[in-house]
Amino acid sequence: MSDYKLKTPKGFEKVTEVYQKIEDTVVGTYQKIEDGVVGTYQKIEDKFVDTFLDHEGDEVTDEESKTEAKVKGAFEKIEDAVVGTYQKIEDGVVGTYQKIEDKFVDTFLEKVEPETETNEEPEVKEETVE
Repeated sequence: MSDYKLKTPKGFEKVTEVYQKIEDTVVGTYQKIEDGVVGTYQKIEDKFVDTFLDHEGDEVTDEESKTEAKVKGAFEKIEDAVVGTYQKIEDGVVGTYQKIEDKFVDTFLEKVEPETETNEEPEVKEETVE
């Protein structure tokens, strides 16, 4: 696997600090969005369960069963919309971060191939039979 080193080692400490700040900001913002979406979704789900789902052992009439099926269907649509929106936000944040990271790597780092020792002979292990 390749390693990376700074293209110009002098004076780029500030660049890496700035990059780290950008990374921290992007990750922090993403975390806040994720926490907000997941927290809101959890509240909606909890309210749904408390309001519309029967506890085990409760008697359910046919009319209640039909209503429950309709409500579950509506809830699943809401769930799909929330998850889909969240996925789009996540893809956007991750994609933006990846572009920033790629640009940083292309601008300030160069690939260093590991050195291979050509003069060494491979180690041979001898087996002893007893």
